[in-house]
Amino acid sequence: MADAFLQTTSRFIADHQMIRHQETVLVAVSGGADSLALLYVLSDLSQQFRFHLQIAHYNHGLRPNATSEADFVAQQARELNLSLVVEQMPDPALLTFNFSSMEANLRQMRYQFLNRVADQVKADKIALGHQADDQAETILLKLLRGAGGSGLGGILPVRDDRYIRPLLCHSRSAIESYLNYRGMIACHDESNTDLQFLRNRVRHQLIPDLKQNYNPQIQSTLNRTADLLQADEDFIQQQTRQAVEECQITPHQFDRQKFLDYHVAIQRRILRYTYTDIVGQTVDLYFAHVTSMLDLLHGHRPNTELSLPHQVQFQRAYDQFSFTPVPDPLKRFELQLQIADRTQFPAGIITSQIFDRSDEPMPNGKTEAIFDLDRIQLPLWIRTRRNGDRFYPFGMTGSKKIKDFLIDQKVAKNRRDGVPILVDNAQHILWIIGYRTSQIGQITDTTQRVLKIQYAPHCSDSSTADSASN
Repeated sequence: MADAFLQTTSRFIADHQMIRHQETVLVAVSGGADSLALLYVLSDLSQQFRFHLQIAHYNHGLRPNATSEADFVAQQARELNLSLVVEQMPDPALLTFNFSSMEANLRQMRYQFLNRVADQVKADKIALGHQADDQAETILLKLLRGAGGSGLGGILPVRDDRYIRPLLCHSRSAIESYLNYRGMIACHDESNTDLQFLRNRVRHQLIPDLKQNYNPQIQSTLNRTADLLQADEDFIQQQTRQAVEECQITPHQFDRQKFLDYHVAIQRRILRYTYTDIVGQTVDLYFAHVTSMLDLLHGHRPNTELSLPHQVQFQRAYDQFSFTPVPDPLKRFELQLQIADRTQFPAGIITSQIFDRSDEPMPNGKTEAIFDLDRIQLPLWIRTRRNGDRFYPFGMTGSKKIKDFLIDQKVAKNRRDGVPILVDNAQHILWIIGYRTSQIGQITDTTQRVLKIQYAPHCSDSSTADSASN
């Protein structure tokens, strides 16, 4: 049984050219059944494909057995004589308990961790434990939310030539049988049965209903649909790239009439393709944005424009149209904070010092801040905001987008990108300098060492700190 499981996985890896000789593969291992099977299958196949393995485990700290799961993963690493990197999420209690956003936040944090570790250990690939049942659930979730052909293609076996999913060819039951055959017991994640998560409702309610009343082979059917749509998507992407070359005058500038000669399906793809080429992702570009651009291109107004997410301007000028990144009004920067020293940066000067815990009053969070030095990851960095930045404002419940926080603080739009932000080495936001600190790294009754930071804005930036006090 184990041999058949290995052979199927081996063929799947080879068919999708997932791993090349001498590459290093970072395996994401939670301790659950899927990741445990993935670890041991890749360990068994590492000689055949001649690659190297390392393990990464991210401990969210959200469940009582989180520590024992981390210990379990460490035990597997010792038994296989593999290197392991473990990181624990700081202050898990600060996560918002809006369940849909919490799922997204946790997923983003896991991927950020895996990418950091992959860069650190120079891994070529990151192996994830998604399997065929996950694929079926993903397709249904995409369908419920209203996805196009690309989204309904589901989880890709290989993405960005970095993320690989060698177990997509196996069902959950096949993976459990494989582990039983090997006499292995995986950790149980009780959150997988929590029906407050939409994916769990799809898994435990919708799919069983579809299986019982509509199609006993629903998982296989949905996986076959994903395979077909992925092949179609690959072909359509080829056609889209050819269409872009045909219509393009200069990068991101197009001949409108040539564009209109294409089918509307290709027109939509050209618009999304070009936006992605500028921004690097299609996140936040919705169907409504694409429809609005098409309306402008098919309409009778010769000169029109539309603001798109992530500071991209779409403009039609007679028989041409273009996508233009809107330049930041203030130069972006990122530099390391010099602890117990003076750091100068475009918005001002930071001085910092370390001292033992005292009963000093809490600073105002605008020009001064204090942190528990042992609860933050050094080194610290001062930088400007990035797309999607969120933090946990001190004195508030849950997280908030930096953009929304600055709007609430009435910071002018053309100044927001210049507001300095203090982050630790894991990119956890500690302080919107001049405005408010985060809940992360705050002083507690057990604090031993305190890091005190003072901010002196340049004269031209003094309005930042002033406006924060109004």
